[in-house]
Amino acid sequence: MRALLFKAAYSNLWIALSAGAQVYVNFWLLGHRGSGVASLLAVLAMFWVYTFAKAVHFDAQADVANDPERTEFLRTYRRPLILAGFSGLALGTSIAWNHSAMTLAVFWSPTLIGWLYDLKLTPRSWRYRRLKDVPGIKGTSVAFAWTLLILGLCWAYGEQSTSATWVALTLWNFLLWFVNTTYFDLGDLVGDTLEGTQTLPVVLGFGPTRTLLHLLNGLAGAVLLWAVDIGALQSSATVLLLLNLAQWELLRRAKDETVDIGWECDVLFDGLFLLAGVIVLFTKMWTGVA
Repeated sequence: MRALLFKAAYSNLWIALSAGAQVYVNFWLLGHRGSGVASLLAVLAMFWVYTFAKAVHFDAQADVANDPERTEFLRTYRRPLILAGFSGLALGTSIAWNHSAMTLAVFWSPTLIGWLYDLKLTPRSWRYRRLKDVPGIKGTSVAFAWTLLILGLCWAYGEQSTSATWVALTLWNFLLWFVNTTYFDLGDLVGDTLEGTQTLPVVLGFGPTRTLLHLLNGLAGAVLLWAVDIGALQSSATVLLLLNLAQWELLRRAKDETVDIGWECDVLFDGLFLLAGVIVLFTKMWTGVA
């Protein structure tokens, strides 16, 4: 089972399914019935984005230092993954285009942000030729891309909600994904240092970054409680504080740079919104809400 989950993670299917689950969870938080099409678009968008980052823009030097097993998997299955990613991109583009121009823009937004992050698009004379070269920008750009896609799809396929609800969900989603991607950077410290990628652990150090993530994880939980307190979210939303407890435990496991947190990164952390989807499903069943 463990080997199968790792393969799902290495293929980017695991994190893509997590994106679909995140749409489902946010629809519930908004008080909407949800949309299977919106969840599918999130799956297709993120499957392509991570396939581009890991398989199309394959960096064996950094990847083998950070995760040799993933690198070997990509060497074997890189071509079929790229084909699947392109196919998903084409299907998602068609679905989004038929819905609205805004939906198409939202669907493509993670790809455009990913290109700005990963590709050297500015002149050679510029100090920063891509977002990846800017110290500490990775967590911010990834969290922004996830938040824009998920809430953009909820907006496109949902109903009206209060401004306070949208503000709360924007902060909550952004903070959770900032913690997620920066946690990966803790595990990728060696490879990122070799590559010259200025992630937060490279700039601040392992310990200070881990402390910062604990604080931001706590802040995400506080945002959820604040939103419930002011009536922007239903009281049952507090069940999702379980995600903050899970993130606290995963951060606790990352004691220092010598600890192998590959399982925690690839499967547990990236599967948290799948867990959240299950929690929401059981909460709906318990409360009798469809």
